[in-house]
Amino acid sequence: MNKLVRVVGCLGLFAAGYWCGQGEWSSANELRAQQADAARQGASQDTLRKIRVAQDSVADAQASLENEQLYVPAIAGTNSFAVMVGGLNAVQDLERGLGVDPETFVGLYAGFATEEVAPKLDYDDEGRLTYDGRLVRLYPKSRLRQLKAQQEKIAAGDE
Repeated sequence: MNKLVRVVGCLGLFAAGYWCGQGEWSSANELRAQQADAARQGASQDTLRKIRVAQDSVADAQASLENEQLYVPAIAGTNSFAVMVGGLNAVQDLERGLGVDPETFVGLYAGFATEEVAPKLDYDDEGRLTYDGRLVRLYPKSRLRQLKAQQEKIAAGDE
């Protein structure tokens, strides 16, 4: 009899929990719905305007760096990382097998290579991207740290 009471009690608790869960009486459901609504709304109009202004400024800086022959892209579009560090020659880095900056790396993998670079891109037998037969890699950590420090100097006006 004692065992029967325990089994019925456990089943009753389980049923009550299931019933409460189906009733959506928990505040956790409301939180999830609120988070989903916030994610769908996206950035405010003011924030989007600021992003457009920043993109325009980066594009202007890119054009200046290209005129000064300090920016040679391997991907189409704006490479904000290369611009913010004062320019990079991504094509030369690919040719030398030195690695590339993160934005170039992503752009190459996503299929945004320039017309000059695209014919030399391929994949090895493991599905990794290659350029002229060499594996495309990110810059080493030391180079990334150097570029980050350079970016901070430029932002602080200490260029």
